[in-house]
This record gives sequence, structure tokens and C-alpha cells, in this order.
Amino acid sequence: MVTANPFRVKAWSTNSGPNQPVLVVVQQERQVTSWQVPLLVETTRRDDILIFPNTSKTMCHDQMDSIINPGKPYSCFI
Repeated sequence: MVTANPFRVKAWSTNSGPNQPVLVVVQQERQVTSWQVPLLVETTRRDDILIFPNTSKTMCHDQMDSIINPGKPYSCFI
């Protein structure tokens, strides 16, 4: 698929939790990206963790030369 804009993948779960996360895996042309839902982020406070049940990631960063030089369209496979 040829596109001028990178894909954005959104993932959320109302039934998952820190003890039973969902693993999201996205295969691109040159790489595989994965993350868990909910996303757990440690803070600078002691023993404090933020829990994000809604997540999103922008894909196709391996095509940055085509984004910088927009004369050529690029492909993104997911």
C-alpha cells in the first residue's frame, strides 16, 4: 500500500489490567513493533505508576528519508 502519511495504530482494552495485559504486535515492512495494553509508565515519585488503557503509535518511521524528500511516495505494509 502506498501512502503519503504514516499509519497510526490505536489499541485499547476495557477488560485488561496490569496483571493481565494485552500484547499488541504490528509487523511493518522492515520491523516489528509491540507494546502492551494497558501501558504502564513509572513516574519520578516513589512506587507511583500511571496506567493508560488507551494507546496509539505512529508506524513507518523506517521511511523517514521518503518523508523528508516528499517527491517519492513510500510503501507501508501492516
